Amino acid sequence: MKPASVEAEKIRIQFDLLPERVEELHQLMVDCGVDTRKDIFNNAITLLEWAVAEVKMGHEIASLNKANKSYEIVRMPIFSNVAKRNSMKEQPISTVLEERKREAGSPDRAAFSERRVAGLRPAVV
Repeated sequence: MKPASVEAEKIRIQFDLLPERVEELHQLMVDCGVDTRKDIFNNAITLLEWAVAEVKMGHEIASLNKANKSYEIVRMPIFSNVAKRNSMKEQPISTVLEERKREAGSPDRAAFSERRVAGLRPAVV
């Protein structure tokens, strides 16, 4: 038996989905090569956590097409909600400056930052 401090408490979560959504979920599982709904859920949560963190820093979430040097910004109500809530908070200038320094030094973010990739234009939707 594992000590209580090592063993994580598990909570069961259930969703009611229309049959069409279940099919879409199954197709995502096939497309992504995952075997369980839990894997899809965990990956989706990880992606959403990253996206929310980016929006909190004032960044846009976008799809970058390197071949034609265009991008399409992802517009979702959830991102608008995060941006609105974040803009209402007052941050000390030292926090803002630290975030900007971190952002400037991050090679991953620099590669996809709209400000740093010359010649990009929005995709026509």
